[in-house]
Amino acid sequence: MEVYRGWYRKSLSRKGVVWHRVFHIDSLLTNQRIAYTVCGRRLDAINCDMDTNPDQPCLQCEKSPGVIVETGRGFVPVGMKSKLTRSAAIVELKRLLKPRTYWLRIWQNEGIRITAKWESDVSVSISVDDEVITKRRTKRVMSLEQIQSALSKFKSEINCFCSVSDELADKAKRRRMTYFEELLYEAEK
Repeated sequence: MEVYRGWYRKSLSRKGVVWHRVFHIDSLLTNQRIAYTVCGRRLDAINCDMDTNPDQPCLQCEKSPGVIVETGRGFVPVGMKSKLTRSAAIVELKRLLKPRTYWLRIWQNEGIRITAKWESDVSVSISVDDEVITKRRTKRVMSLEQIQSALSKFKSEINCFCSVSDELADKAKRRRMTYFEELLYEAEK
């Protein structure tokens, strides 16, 4: 996958708009990619301007202690659509296999922990446990609507990945299930 390692800003911005560095992208395979900047902003990863030597870089992104280059997380892919490759599918599968954990406050410091995990085919298993919401966890507590939105996004990313896996299997002229099992084996190494 072709990756641009430079500065980004929203497409068609005014001349004095600040440029940002990206350290993480939601999904490499979906059409609605959200890029997260070093300073905490969110950019649409598809509709953005790119530059190697910007006129007005963000101070927080510029002074960050090597977050971008040393960790090798990469930047946003160039172009409207990324190429469908086996290695990109394995990276995406590794990301999707990680369980998601959400906290919901019920009353004062009492709440629940919701864990979502991709189990088989396109089904997601959800487990709910009682949890005491401590003061250090208050930033990660979400509302019920936010959790529902995150779970539906997780489910749609799984569906998207399955369709991409089927496309890759068809291109390789292999059986879909066998190809998916090979991707799963590579991702779990």
